[in-house]
Amino acid sequence: MIRKKKYAVLLAIIVFVVITFVTNQAGKAPFDSVEASLDAAVDTSVLVKADSYELKRLYGLNPADYEGVVLYRASYAMSAEEVLVIKTASRTQLEEVQAAIDRRLKSRKNDFEGYLPEEAKLISDAVVQVRGNYIFMIASANQDQYRKVLLKGL
Repeated sequence: MIRKKKYAVLLAIIVFVVITFVTNQAGKAPFDSVEASLDAAVDTSVLVKADSYELKRLYGLNPADYEGVVLYRASYAMSAEEVLVIKTASRTQLEEVQAAIDRRLKSRKNDFEGYLPEEAKLISDAVVQVRGNYIFMIASANQDQYRKVLLKGL
C-alpha cells in the first residue's frame, strides 16, 4: 500500500514537471520558424502577405516595435479573410496588440454587416489567441487549419 502511494506521488511530480516545462516553452519558438510554417499552410489564392505599411494603416501598429509580425490579407476587397501573427517583447505589448485587433475586428464587422453577411460571420467567428509572447488573429474559412499550424509551431 505504501509502495503504491510512493509511485502515485512520484507520478504526480513527473506530470507536474512535464506540464510546467511544456507551459513555459509555449510561445517561445523563433518567429522565423512560425512564419515559415504558416507560409507553407496559407492558401495563396485567397490570402497575400501584406507589408508593414498595411499593418500600420489597418491596425495602427508599427512592425518595428515587435520581435516579429506577419499579416495575410484577402487578395480581393470583398473578403474579410485575414491572418495576423505578432511576437511581442512584453505583456504591455500584448495588451496593445489585443486592443488593436479588437478595434480592427469591430471595424471590419461594421463594414460587412448587412452587406455581406457571410463575411461578417467570418469576422464574428475570428479566433484571437495568446501563447507566450505570441498573439494571433485568424478570420478565415480555413481557420481550424491555420490555428493548428500556429499552435503546433508555437
